[in-house]
Amino acid sequence: MASQDGRPVVILAVVVARWCGVSTLRFLGDPFIQYGDALAAPEATADDIAAAWRALAKKRLASFAWLRKVRADAHLQPLLSEFGSVIASDGAPFVDLQQPAAMPGARKLRRLRQRFANHGELTFDIQEGEAAKPLIARALELKREWMAARGLTNRVIGDSDWESVLDELTAPGGLAKIAAARLSSGGRAAAIEIGFVYRNRWYAFLGSLEPEFAKFSPGQIQTADTIEYCRAAGYDAYDFLGPIHPQKTALMSDQIALRDYGVALDIRGFTGLCAAHIIPWAKAGMLSVPPGLRRFIIRGNGTERVGSVSRSG
Repeated sequence: MASQDGRPVVILAVVVARWCGVSTLRFLGDPFIQYGDALAAPEATADDIAAAWRALAKKRLASFAWLRKVRADAHLQPLLSEFGSVIASDGAPFVDLQQPAAMPGARKLRRLRQRFANHGELTFDIQEGEAAKPLIARALELKREWMAARGLTNRVIGDSDWESVLDELTAPGGLAKIAAARLSSGGRAAAIEIGFVYRNRWYAFLGSLEPEFAKFSPGQIQTADTIEYCRAAGYDAYDFLGPIHPQKTALMSDQIALRDYGVALDIRGFTGLCAAHIIPWAKAGMLSVPPGLRRFIIRGNGTERVGSVSRSG
């Protein structure tokens, strides 16, 4: 924490656990959070950010810091780019809703919509609060089934503790609200997106679709409808979040870089740093394995947290 006149202006919230035998510091909320950064007051300076980091490092809480999903415009970015090692690089596409509406691939989208409409009347709606709970539960169920079929795993989806956080966020009164966007065909849900709304921005957390409708690409239609809903509601941006994916980049206005950083805080921390650098290669190697073999490997290792998840549909 860094203070001005006894008042905190920067808070760096972290947790510490052991990873690969090394005490490791992570952002509070990782892996649930989609962007990692310090909490800073508007008047906080780069010196305040550095002071908060020095205060944390001085406490010697851990040997290694693994700070994930740091945006290029994050408060910590300049400091970590100087002292940290880039473990992984990615990006988060977004749609700037303050710019004139221009939906890339509009002709293809019209064809998809017409083909799907021939199967049943298409309707779109947004649910929040208690009304969103059954849609969130169904979206999570569909995503778990989708991952299992492909031999994929995730540290949030499938973890009852993290999934329960989504349910708790439907309660009123929080800084951010959670919503469910639903595309239906003939009165039946075909695609569901879980989104967060914070500071006039929609964050697309998770998308899922009913397998029986998959051939109609309902996820693409639902995403387009959600973007237009956000535009009409006066939101500043629709944020796809990471990772980069063709279905996101096809619709984006731009993207912002995301990086995972590692920092060795003492000599033992270099063990964690070296191990962390292996993770992206291990994930890429696992994703190159056929789904059936991936499922066999995961069951054999007794692990449920080695893969990655992207939007389906």
